[in-house]
Amino acid sequence: MASRTPADLRERAVAAVGSGMARPEVARAYGVSLRSLERWRARAGRGEPLADR
Repeated sequence: MASRTPADLRERAVAAVGSGMARPEVARAYGVSLRSLERWRARAGRGEPLADR
């Protein structure tokens, strides 16, 4: 089973994209998949918390 990513890391990664950093670069820098980053951005865009559901 894959380990969970802490909510603060998710928030920092989403904020990095929001500040203009390229999505693939953010994914590499934070050690997460691009798909996960996209899901987190979508949740943040809907105003949902980024903590584990």
